[in-house]
Amino acid sequence: NGWVMDDKEYQIMKLAEEGKINEAENELYVGMVEDDVDYLELALTFYLYLNDMDGDFLDNNGYSREEVLDGMKELASDWGVTGLEAF
Repeated sequence: NGWVMDDKEYQIMKLAEEGKINEAENELYVGMVEDDVDYLELALTFYLYLNDMDGDFLDNNGYSREEVLDGMKELASDWGVTGLEAF
């Protein structure tokens, strides 16, 4: 099953790189399985990847640093992860 996740990860990161960040985020949640640690890892990787992007790039593509943090906080809340409140 690992290769499927890699393919999905590649697709999501490629969309984000192309500036299709909202599409990438939607794609991330398509087919997400609750309590599947692979999905948690993929989602965290995605938001960390976005967080490393230039703020202007995010803004120019209809996304904001705040949305990145909101996404991470929502993910943490869904998964019962604590400690992200400080961000």
